[in-house]
Amino acid sequence: MYGCLVKFAVKCGRTELSEKLFHRTRGGDIQNFMCLIRAAGRSGKVDRAVELLREAESSRPQGADIAVYNCAIDACATNGRLDFARKLLDEASKKGIANLISYNTLLKGHGAQGDFAAARAVLRETEAAGIMPDSASYNCL
Repeated sequence: MYGCLVKFAVKCGRTELSEKLFHRTRGGDIQNFMCLIRAAGRSGKVDRAVELLREAESSRPQGADIAVYNCAIDACATNGRLDFARKLLDEASKKGIANLISYNTLLKGHGAQGDFAAARAVLRETEAAGIMPDSASYNCL
């Protein structure tokens, strides 16, 4: 039940309430982490988004999955913190869990800032990782 309340609080822009409910559930499921990471990103709280990713990692024996990483990468990239986004993508790559969404999200961040040379470098990196870019990848350029 708290999970639904967390999600509703986030959708209503009540981030502080969603955090309180989240902590009442002692973290809850991974969906709650993702919901709060997205909310932190929308609020421009990149540090909080990364902190929530770290909490998600430590709350599960298998750590955070790529969906959680992608939410955090998006929060960073959307707020222009491409240094953080790059670090998280590198972590996901080292763990062997990075996917096309991970690379496209960083690519989109570079494109949004007009750094097309960096975006093309991410595209080449995607291919070098053995991941085939798709139409979304090229639309970011």
